Amino acid sequence: CSMPYLPGASAAELSRRAERPLETIQPFLRAFVAGYVRQASAPTELLQKAVRFAAAGLIRIARSLGEGSDTVLGHQLLLLQVAEHILRRPDAAASQLLGLGLPI
Repeated sequence: CSMPYLPGASAAELSRRAERPLETIQPFLRAFVAGYVRQASAPTELLQKAVRFAAAGLIRIARSLGEGSDTVLGHQLLLLQVAEHILRRPDAAASQLLGLGLPI
């Protein structure tokens, strides 16, 4: 993960300590998604799916981090929390996390 797990640290602190800050990744995400959207017959539906797949990917990563362990690790909790927020508020996730700025 790009962000360290620091118990008790705020989201802002974790973001500041990220190995790959979100602001540096967002332009690449926008370009990637824009390429798909240009080819899509239903761009809104495609964006909705992309956001849900992003959440599913985080859940998959969290699960793989915990393989063979009976304990939930801090990184797993962070990933699962972000995935939950993405699924509950996909419009906000598309804008704030993915940097898409498009209502979905």
